[in-house]
Amino acid sequence: MFTKLDKWKENRRIVVSRVRKEISETNQLTLFDQEYRYFFFVTNDESLTSEKVVLFYEERGNCENYIKKSKYDMNVGILILHSFWANEAIFQLTMMTYNIFCYLRCLI
Repeated sequence: MFTKLDKWKENRRIVVSRVRKEISETNQLTLFDQEYRYFFFVTNDESLTSEKVVLFYEERGNCENYIKKSKYDMNVGILILHSFWANEAIFQLTMMTYNIFCYLRCLI
């Protein structure tokens, strides 16, 4: 589906994804056989198929979650020293530590 809001200069493509909920996610009785979870993606890229748009933005959303976790859990966004290179070294060590923690979490 394509739409153009008042403040947009060009049309945007809206892709809707419907994913069936697992039985364990539904806590109450339902009138219908299945319940679904809906996801909406807005893009200006018309060259990708709907499936590729969903996969692309899901990966991008996962990256955003990793960045948010690293900022809040490891305090990555704060500059400690006045030297750019010293801050970069601290950032690299912090990210390496974060990746090791994520890897160990996956093993457990």
